[in-house]
Order: sequence, then C-alpha cells, then structure tokens
Amino acid sequence: MFTRAIAALLLVAAVVPTWAATVLPMNLEEMVAHANRIFVGKAIAVRVTRDPYLQVPVRFTTFDVIRPIKGQLGATVTIKQMGSTIPGQTSVIPGTLSFDIGREVVLFLTGESTIGFSNPVGLFQGALPVVTDRGGQKTVIGPFTPQRLLKGIKSQAVLYSVLSASTSPKGAAVGTTRVGYDQFMGTIERMVGGR
Repeated sequence: MFTRAIAALLLVAAVVPTWAATVLPMNLEEMVAHANRIFVGKAIAVRVTRDPYLQVPVRFTTFDVIRPIKGQLGATVTIKQMGSTIPGQTSVIPGTLSFDIGREVVLFLTGESTIGFSNPVGLFQGALPVVTDRGGQKTVIGPFTPQRLLKGIKSQAVLYSVLSASTSPKGAAVGTTRVGYDQFMGTIERMVGGR
C-alpha cells in the first residue's frame, strides 16, 4: 500500500508542472538602468478581464503620473499584469504586485512585451510605496537595506545622498528602510540624467 502511494505521488509530480521564480536583488543603478519608465504615481483604477490572446485573467492598473522621471509618460500610465481572478478562473504569478487605489508609489517599469505586459523591474523591488506622515513629510519605503540598495555603486554622491536620508522604521520588518522622498527622487533623477 505504501509503495502504491509513493508511486502515485511520483506520477503526479512528474505530470503536474512546477513553477519557481528567483528574483535576484538589484541595486539602485541596476533598477534605473533596467527600467523603461520611472515615475511617481497614484493608482486611480484597476480593471480585471480575460486576455483575448492568452485566455487568462489579467489586471490593468492605471496611475496618475505625479512626478515623471524616465521614459515616454503621459498624464496617466496603464500597466497590464498577469495574476488576477475572474469568475471561474484564477491566474497566480508569484511576486506579481497589485496596487491599492489611492496609494502613491515610485515605479520602475520594464518595457511592454509584444502583447502589452509590463511589470516593475525585479518584481516587488521596482515598486516602492511613498508614505506621508502626519506632518506632511514624505518617505519612500523599500524592502531593502541601504547597503543592499547601494551595493556596487561607485558614485560617492549617490551613496551619501541615500545613506544620509535613510532610517529603519520602528515596527517594520527587518530589512525595511525609509528614505527621504526628496533625497531619493533627486538621486534617481541625477542617475537618469547621467549626473
């Protein structure tokens, strides 16, 4: 009986496809270099539908562009991602983000695929929430330490700018860092501009 159970499990394992994803940590220079578009935006609409080509659920998120930084950007940007649910069908893509309406975020986006898909660079690494405290101060929060975000960066100005504006928020997960919004955005703009 035990042998049959093992044989059945092995057969199922051989037939059912297994998906795995590994996302390598990226530093800020790599995120900027790999991004086709970079902007600060606020999610204003989400629409889920079936993709006519792939016949799977897809999610369209539209952002108001608050601060354009790199690439072709209009007043709004809509991105198409996999990983959604429609009646009778769910597609789950590990690491794919969904965006809450009204949330402000710094987005580093890949270019669009031939069928219109675009994701943050490095999945979750390329979507950094912007938080405004009660006093009106904005910070960018990321799942990184300044040392990881800045690993391999040779520009002393970039290193100083981000490190001097970084803190670890109280009660946040280990490895989470807050960076002053103006310093972070200024650093990215200088990197895009080649300064």
